[in-house]
Amino acid sequence: MTVKSAADIELFQFAHSHFNEKARWALDWKGVPHKRTSLLPGPHVPVIRKLTGQTATPVLRIGDEIITGSGEIVLRLDEIFPDRPLLPADPQLAATAIELQRTIDNGLGPAIRHCAFVAFRDEPGFLCDLMAGHVSLPKRLAYRAALPVLMWKINQVLNLDDRDLFEKQCTEITRALDMIASRINAHGYLAGEQFTLADMAAAAIATPLARPPEAQTRWPENPPAQAADWNRRWRDHAACDWVREMFVRHRGTSAATD
Repeated sequence: MTVKSAADIELFQFAHSHFNEKARWALDWKGVPHKRTSLLPGPHVPVIRKLTGQTATPVLRIGDEIITGSGEIVLRLDEIFPDRPLLPADPQLAATAIELQRTIDNGLGPAIRHCAFVAFRDEPGFLCDLMAGHVSLPKRLAYRAALPVLMWKINQVLNLDDRDLFEKQCTEITRALDMIASRINAHGYLAGEQFTLADMAAAAIATPLARPPEAQTRWPENPPAQAADWNRRWRDHAACDWVREMFVRHRGTSAATD
């Protein structure tokens, strides 16, 4: 595949999302110049559906190729840009890293999303700042006005009123963090002696819990009490300490050109 310029590589993203942080990190780790197109949750649907036939982000365009999902994006970037590999050379370690990424993406990622929406749904100002803080004031005000409709739709999809489901998802967060902490080896990583996609996946997906300042995910200042209390539940977990260390050691700077 021939990539002529950064204009040939475009990441369609949510600026605040933990899954999207993983895709950003992979591009930055590889040092791949690229354009980032930040979309607002809700209004993003027609844009992403036209590109992919589905509605989830992140989506990466490389020339005429469209790649959906942070996990697939990381693996495809490792194929196209082999420098600074994220998959271990050892086949068994590579399989372990891929399986850890899949486990984290399917468990911890959705659980954080669900619990965060439950914790923040009664704080529309905070939610608007979190999801639309990067856009102009007129767009942010329009988005704030549309939030009740958007949250009604999210509630229908995620079943946010189910208290038992909320507690189940909170339990899943704790279980996943315990698993991550238990797998940190003597080298400080999850799969081998070097930083791999398993470490990137775990650290990026846990960003909303650990809130490392190096993350390219904006967190509004002075969050309301409910948001602060939600974060405090896991902030000091050993896995979150490790996440912050991974960001310090490996996050680096943005390769985006915009």
